[in-house]
Amino acid sequence: MKDLKSIKENSCGGLDALYNGLPYTLTGAEVSAARSGAWGYVAKISKEDLSRKKANKEFDERIWRDKELARADIELNKLQDVEGVLAGQGWKTYRIQLRDWPTSANFPTKKHRPKYEGEV
Repeated sequence: MKDLKSIKENSCGGLDALYNGLPYTLTGAEVSAARSGAWGYVAKISKEDLSRKKANKEFDERIWRDKELARADIELNKLQDVEGVLAGQGWKTYRIQLRDWPTSANFPTKKHRPKYEGEV
């Protein structure tokens, strides 16, 4: 069970507390449970909440990836305009890595995102 102490309402209408001595902001479900006195529910993290958090994380990573793909396309086009068809191998490699990112075993962990390594 979560050991919540010093529960206070924050400026956004949520609840802040200390959880095992560390600052913690309660989730919406936890706020409802806390306000209704159903502390047994607060002690559990539902599978649905975990699935929603994972889906949000994946969505955020796909948004980042789409922005990076657009940036890579622009940079590759600029290089090819100046240097010809064979230019931009680094950007081509990066685009491939970006496209494959959602199927990677490390997706959606930010520290494992593809990185542009420069021109070869």
